[in-house]
Amino acid sequence: MRNNILESAKAVFSKYGFKKTTLDDIAKAVGKGKSSLYYYFKNKEELFEEMMILEVEKMKNAFTSAVDAEKIPKQKLRTYILLRMELFVTLVSFYPTFRQEFAENWGYIERIRARYDAEELVIIKGILQSGIDSGEFAITDIELTSQAIIKAMKGFEFPWAVQHDSKEMGKDIDSLLDILFYGVVKR
Repeated sequence: MRNNILESAKAVFSKYGFKKTTLDDIAKAVGKGKSSLYYYFKNKEELFEEMMILEVEKMKNAFTSAVDAEKIPKQKLRTYILLRMELFVTLVSFYPTFRQEFAENWGYIERIRARYDAEELVIIKGILQSGIDSGEFAITDIELTSQAIIKAMKGFEFPWAVQHDSKEMGKDIDSLLDILFYGVVKR
């Protein structure tokens, strides 16, 4: 029943957005009374958070598989960043009305995502360490470099989510990776 509620909530949030969706709307979509939702969730925010956690888990599994399929560390990093950003944009695009609420809900989204920041740091550090081990990367501080990459990705999330163009995003990511890999100094 819990999964049924989450799936129905996903459709309702997608249609109306976070603000306009009510527990009555979700209960109606599930075919139950609103009181049955309270058995599983305290409120709309908790239900939404759980739904987002499941979506983020699906995304994380998708990009972990894609990164693991790559052999070259440089390509692993590119694949990770590109897929992460595409999946993030897809998630935001899936909820068209949520896109309009995106800016005002940013703090709420960040609180949900905070639990994945440490996991993301581990993934990036692993990719960088494999590049160091293979002699492809020359990094003196993996922790700082990993955090810089994550902060750069987060900095582009909002603009790319609001004005999504996959081709342009791919070009932007390639440009950013060129700067990361080769620097800005003319050699």
